[in-house]
Amino acid sequence: MKKVFLIVLCLTLLTGLIGCNGPSEPDGSGAEDASAIVSNSASSGEEVVAPEGVVWPEIEVTNPVVKYLWWLDPSMLNNPDTWIYRMNELLKDKYGAHLEIVSTSYEELPTKAAQMVLSQNSPDLVFYKPQDYPNFILQNIAQPVDKYIDFNDDNWSKVKEINDQFLWNGQHYLIVPSMVQNYITLYWKSLFDDAGLKTPYEYYQEGNWNWDTMLELARNLTSDEDGDDNPDIWGFAAHPMHFYQTTGVDLVTIENGAVTNNLRSATLARAMKFLYDAGPQKYNVRTTDLSKWETLFPRGRLAMLLQEDYVKETYIELIREGKVGIAPAPKDPEADEYYVPGKIEASWIPNGAQNVAGAVAYMTVVMMNDQDPELIAWSREQTKQLYNFSDEQIQMLRDMDKNLSLFYPQYLGMGNFGNQGQWEMWGELYTWNLPWETEVEKFYPIFQAQIDEVKDAYKTAKG
Repeated sequence: MKKVFLIVLCLTLLTGLIGCNGPSEPDGSGAEDASAIVSNSASSGEEVVAPEGVVWPEIEVTNPVVKYLWWLDPSMLNNPDTWIYRMNELLKDKYGAHLEIVSTSYEELPTKAAQMVLSQNSPDLVFYKPQDYPNFILQNIAQPVDKYIDFNDDNWSKVKEINDQFLWNGQHYLIVPSMVQNYITLYWKSLFDDAGLKTPYEYYQEGNWNWDTMLELARNLTSDEDGDDNPDIWGFAAHPMHFYQTTGVDLVTIENGAVTNNLRSATLARAMKFLYDAGPQKYNVRTTDLSKWETLFPRGRLAMLLQEDYVKETYIELIREGKVGIAPAPKDPEADEYYVPGKIEASWIPNGAQNVAGAVAYMTVVMMNDQDPELIAWSREQTKQLYNFSDEQIQMLRDMDKNLSLFYPQYLGMGNFGNQGQWEMWGELYTWNLPWETEVEKFYPIFQAQIDEVKDAYKTAKG
């Protein structure tokens, strides 16, 4: 099955920041002049050659500290079970540098990034949130990266397509080193064994893992022992923001400069109706609290958890012990392909960054992690050991990245809807169990107003 990149460029603009002529050119003050930071020539020393002829880009890093503004818990850099630990160790090994996390919260990241740039105390990297594109460009928080990275280079060219999706006025501002699947199904094996039911993984193996089979399993696994209409064991939990992405249809379509509000899409309505019917008004098999899974799943009170890929690290011991299984997200039975939400490990280099070479080195490590055969084999073995997976399960994870159709929405930052309106919309749908028809009539005009505010800036940059 062909992987597709369904990229819709999101536009997060703060009030009053939209101009008729697009963003001004950042001056890059405070950053080293690295017009050729990334090179595959032998002029600056020996090439770092990986197995099977893979050549690592040469980057001369003189400052070993790479400051990364992120909401990540800094202790994860010291936890061998985490992905960021492995990337940091590679950064040390390949380029003699290491990450230092500049802590912030998810909500405060854009404000802190602006403050640090304005105070001439810029980090070297800023973690990407869809809500901040292209706001960081328009505010001169981010700088163009084409003078640091040649996206036609043999290695970077493999991810050039996804990077080109973020072009703004013909320049790359965002660095996207990789794209992988980001939505999995975790499930309690004992609940399926006790009920004599096939697991999600078994359904996936036979090519029949979809919404319908998930609902059937949930109806059989949900248990209300005391009859109070509040299940003691729930069938599944799934955030609507991720679930709708299995349809392959986004909330926004941008084509030839025209921005279309898709909230009234029949396909989106079908996905939201599925979640609504799974709630208390009909089947009552899904949780009604978007955070309830955090307490229910580890106690075996939730049969299936559909969540972002990182969650499997939270339950690593349960997976190691063979108590919790893993499968892909269920397929939309009416979709033309097997769509699963994807994620990009993307970052900005802000104006004033003092260690641009170190920043590029880290992003190169992330990019090469999916290209170097030695690293791919190492990563497979590490994952196998960490989670006690079989070779078959390891191959499934690899196939999910390579064979399923990764869907990456970027509507999140359209106007300010991504920061405010969407969270209220999802909460009312999932927690308050309001029908999608009601939500559409309430939020369509709100969303459209946000689109109207930013569409001219988009046309200026993309036209």
